[in-house]
Amino acid sequence: MFIGGLRSEATMELYRRAVPRLVGDPDVFLELVEKDRRVAEDSLVESVLDIRDVVKASTLTVYLSAVQSFLEEYDCDLNWRRIRKKFD
Repeated sequence: MFIGGLRSEATMELYRRAVPRLVGDPDVFLELVEKDRRVAEDSLVESVLDIRDVVKASTLTVYLSAVQSFLEEYDCDLNWRRIRKKFD
């Protein structure tokens, strides 16, 4: 449902790669966010730390935006200020 709501084919392809790369199984991550937001935030931060030496900072920013957009689609939210602060 989430990917189908995007207009750009390039954005769809990017989000298809970005979301699973950072959160693993998107459905499982949604359940984690609903169950324990803080644990989900920590998991996301760990994923970013794991790949930040492999991808450019701009790519990482896009990946995080993809995850944020994904979660907003399902009315789930994380403390993005806390998450992004870890990488500034």
